[in-house]
Amino acid sequence: MNIAQTIASQLGRKALLMIGAKNLMAGQDYLQLKLGRNAGGWSALKIALNGLDLYDLTFYRIRKLKVTSEKTIDNIHCDQLHDIIEDETGMRTDLL
Repeated sequence: MNIAQTIASQLGRKALLMIGAKNLMAGQDYLQLKLGRNAGGWSALKIALNGLDLYDLTFYRIRKLKVTSEKTIDNIHCDQLHDIIEDETGMRTDLL
């Protein structure tokens, strides 16, 4: 739970609101959330801490309760989270 809280705080409350994050689920070493409607067509996002103390992001497209496609981006620094999410979803994560 502590790792998931850290990930959520690094993203920030405003960013979570701006991407329409819902159904946040905390795991042992990850945070998973449902995304709002976006240009990239992604339904969900999982941000997991890996052994290198970096993040692995996995974007999912879910249709009729099945994962139809996914994309994983490995070894991301916390300061790159916003840029990657913006690039993949087309949604802004800050007001600047």
